[in-house]
Amino acid sequence: MIKEGDIIKIILIDDPSKQYIKKVKKGVIFEDHKRNKLTFEDIINKHYGAIINNFIILKPTTQEFILYYLKRKTQIIYPKDSAYLALKLGINPNSKVLEVSAGSGAMSIILLKYLYPTGLLISIDKNLDFLLNTKKNLVDFCILENINYLKNIFFLNFDVFFKSIDNLFKIKFSSCILDIPKLNDIVDKVFNLLDNSGTIGIILPTANQVIEAIQKLKSSNFCDIEVEEILLRKYKTNYQRFRPFDIMTAHTAYIITAKKFTS
Repeated sequence: MIKEGDIIKIILIDDPSKQYIKKVKKGVIFEDHKRNKLTFEDIINKHYGAIINNFIILKPTTQEFILYYLKRKTQIIYPKDSAYLALKLGINPNSKVLEVSAGSGAMSIILLKYLYPTGLLISIDKNLDFLLNTKKNLVDFCILENINYLKNIFFLNFDVFFKSIDNLFKIKFSSCILDIPKLNDIVDKVFNLLDNSGTIGIILPTANQVIEAIQKLKSSNFCDIEVEEILLRKYKTNYQRFRPFDIMTAHTAYIITAKKFTS
């Protein structure tokens, strides 16, 4: 049953291409681009999948939550990249993961789905406003999935560029994810925090940054280095004129992965 505070996906029956993700609040009236109206109080106590007026009410997926609901203060990592990266790094409920930086929480959400219920995520960001926004986004995501992911994450307001992280933790991490524009000496610092054969994932937008990252990884005792990108193309579901959409989600990020080794 849908309750006040739940997050819903609204599809217009007459125009299924128009979809909206909203939080249910009493007293709110939703109006689409054709002036069709939906009173949110009419949704409460209905089941997902119900048709109300000219709308279908559905439960959003994780991907839809990240792309169309997440409150953004930074550029986000697309689910096509973050979900693949978490799989590539071998993250599971036994993992301990360090995330630098939190951004708006898009990567954190994917990591927590892999880590739940017993794994650990420590998310670092020098910007306290970003961390607070990430926590708010995660609270809404917990509401969506009815799972308390917050027990698996700790937030740390910390500037890794100007402060030492070598003695900050008493544990070793199985994986580390870096989403920062300049690596500087961070790779060396992360090396010391990783378990033997621990994995590192780096998200970078430009080719020249990737080249620098490869050089840094090779000089810092990382092996099995791979660089990949994921291109996503959707297709129109008209069976009489089946073809790709004219616009696709092409380059969003380079995904770099590597493993620690000791001599």
